[in-house]
Amino acid sequence: MSAVRITRIGTTKDQLGESPVWDERRQRLFWIDALAGLIRAFDPVTGATEQFSAPAPIGSLALRRDRGAVLALRHGFARYDFDMRVLTEGPSIGLDHPKVRLNDGKADPYGRFVAGTMHGDRAPDEAPLGGLYRLDASGALELLETDLAVSNGPCFSPDGRTFYLADSARRIIWAYDYSQDGPLTNKRVFVSTEAQDSGCDGATIDAEGYIWSVLVRIGRIARFRLTGRSCGRSTCRSAIRPA
Repeated sequence: MSAVRITRIGTTKDQLGESPVWDERRQRLFWIDALAGLIRAFDPVTGATEQFSAPAPIGSLALRRDRGAVLALRHGFARYDFDMRVLTEGPSIGLDHPKVRLNDGKADPYGRFVAGTMHGDRAPDEAPLGGLYRLDASGALELLETDLAVSNGPCFSPDGRTFYLADSARRIIWAYDYSQDGPLTNKRVFVSTEAQDSGCDGATIDAEGYIWSVLVRIGRIARFRLTGRSCGRSTCRSAIRPA
């Protein structure tokens, strides 16, 4: 792997910056400040950052074709219109638990939004209540996975046939077979990051099929081969805790 350069984008100071998404049509980088309830849009040409408000906490977002976004909020989903700055509530996950909320999410290859929940501050003997949900364009919501502690870093292989999901609390990235129709199948461990003393947080896959994931507890970004072996790590010196 060639040398990696990490550059700060913009000048915002986020409480919890998450869910970066590049908009090719608008040439903007979108992300959220989850705890502040803000959606940010950065213009790399002018250096300006526009922001939009939504109910906090925001777990993640996926962009829509109509200059809007789908948001994962605390216990449900919503649509946001950037032009009108209007939020329209969508379906709920049906679990109103004070320590469970929606977290990281990503659009799948078929235009649906896949997002998971996190179950924070659990007692040592308490079973995790986190799950993984898939929202389609009609507003139908499907439960794909259960027994998740802190779901993070959902991403898809370049051919769309493999889905990856981290459980940060368990320090594992899982791999599943994925298809347009049907449930997740063939669950297996892609990589354990126990030896790195950190769970994985946000993740994405590059054009070569390598997974990039944030090792949140140690302030590093790791790149994993499809075999699950690390092929490089970069340190984020200016970040308190990258996500």
